[in-house]
Amino acid sequence: MTASKSSLIEEPFLPQVLRDEQVIRGIDWKNAPFLFGYVVTSPKPTATASLITERGDPLFVSWRFGLGKSGVQLEILRLVAGGLTNPEIAARLVVSVRTVDNHVAAILEKLGTRTRREAATKAAELGVVGNPGR
Repeated sequence: MTASKSSLIEEPFLPQVLRDEQVIRGIDWKNAPFLFGYVVTSPKPTATASLITERGDPLFVSWRFGLGKSGVQLEILRLVAGGLTNPEIAARLVVSVRTVDNHVAAILEKLGTRTRREAATKAAELGVVGNPGR
């Protein structure tokens, strides 16, 4: 396996801490040496970056496999509020469209709404997601 030249960044940089994760606690970042390069990657949509490069590229990310039904439905609600269709959500989360259909139906019922737009608006009012459509 080879990486294309554009995905290799070979220059000194200092990582920037976004989240204080247990695995990086205790590192003296002010006195840490420069790192000399990295491979540019794209994290999963539900991943959380803890370290990034000076360019803003993810350097250390974590992803919880198996968020549980509530976590999955919250992620689906965020994607619905972002304007994605069920097939787009299914592709992003690597699940079947039918699975997304079932989750969306459950979300609408839980929120007491009839439409995706109503669900997105109610979720924004509750502070669960940002303003719908943005």
